[in-house]
Amino acid sequence: MVKWEAQILEGNDNTSVIKHRIGVHPCTPQDWKKFHAPAERDKSRIAKLQSKNSMHCLDANDKAGNAINNKLFGADNFHKHRRLEINFVTCEPKQLTVDNFAEYDNDCLVDKNSQPKLDKKFAEI
Repeated sequence: MVKWEAQILEGNDNTSVIKHRIGVHPCTPQDWKKFHAPAERDKSRIAKLQSKNSMHCLDANDKAGNAINNKLFGADNFHKHRRLEINFVTCEPKQLTVDNFAEYDNDCLVDKNSQPKLDKKFAEI
């Protein structure tokens, strides 16, 4: 299993530093309004993504709650740059217990004794 995370990295020469870690969420109707109208040949594919709620969008703020500087620039890592990377991070569901309850918002915590909850978690990530 994986979960998706975006990062904005900034650097100069061959050194980059993560400036923002950004979560993702299923695109909402408000998100879809921000997209350009699809080409005629793509309309059915886009409609399918919308109906199945399978397109994900970047969160408005980074994981620390800060506004995201999303201005990207630079030709490559060997010049001054700011770039966006979309990564998948391995995620193994963990049993929710009294000891880890404080981490309840962790994407990998799930009630492994409940098949419906486990199925839902697998569908999310």
